[in-house]
Amino acid sequence: QGEDIPQNLFHIRRSKLALLTTDADALQSIRRDRMKRLGMPSSTYAGLKNIRRELDWVKMLYTKNFNGFPVINTAKCTIAEAASLVLSHMYSGHVDADTTTRLANLIAMLTHGSSA
Repeated sequence: QGEDIPQNLFHIRRSKLALLTTDADALQSIRRDRMKRLGMPSSTYAGLKNIRRELDWVKMLYTKNFNGFPVINTAKCTIAEAASLVLSHMYSGHVDADTTTRLANLIAMLTHGSSA
């Protein structure tokens, strides 16, 4: 919020740009967990009012600059599911089950240190 959009985003092919969002409660949970892991006290960073303001700003940004682009809500998705949705958008829905499985295995390996 408050930063200018990199101008090169306006020159990317529509099929190569994925817009992501989340729900305020989900983002608050992530931020609270992050702050707890870092041993930090609660702050406006994890405050619901602040998060809602940020998400409203993102929605306005998308509507103003990327109207009509699909927006993927990642609040209830795993990383693999979100990645699969992004790939489906990028390749016009032509992402096969094998590609999705390989992607899920790669993500699991990167995030857990072993293959799934």
